[in-house]
Amino acid sequence: MSSPKDFSDETFLSTGNPRFSGDMVLLSRIRLAQGRFPDALRLASKPLEFRRKLLGNRLKTCDSQHDVASMLLKDGHIISAMQLLQDVVGISETFFEGDGQRARALCTLLKVYTAGGMLAESTACREKAVTLRSFLRLDLKDAPFEEEEFSKLCLWMLW
Repeated sequence: MSSPKDFSDETFLSTGNPRFSGDMVLLSRIRLAQGRFPDALRLASKPLEFRRKLLGNRLKTCDSQHDVASMLLKDGHIISAMQLLQDVVGISETFFEGDGQRARALCTLLKVYTAGGMLAESTACREKAVTLRSFLRLDLKDAPFEEEEFSKLCLWMLW
């Protein structure tokens, strides 16, 4: 048996236990809040890869993918973030429970399109996101168009 000093991120992920990937997601969010961006991105990327392999295109994968995309945006990797967000939109369209994840991804994607001068795409994202939000939560119908409000549509923490 290995000692704890020999453990790495890969040691935990190689067990196949989804709980460990959730722990890494939580730790990545803590690192991000602490301003330790490289560590946060590294920690968030590993559970995403693990979840893609283990779960395929499901809610937890969408949640992890959105985390990584948001971090990439903060670091200026616009194209990579845009692709991940577009993938979240596509994945979440394949199941009813994905509406909240899709609305949140559309909200974030709108920022990317707006910054890139893609007016038609940003307008379409806004319309779809607002429609989904109104459908899912009438009480948020007139809420500001902010990611925090759209995060409320993701009904549970998906770590």
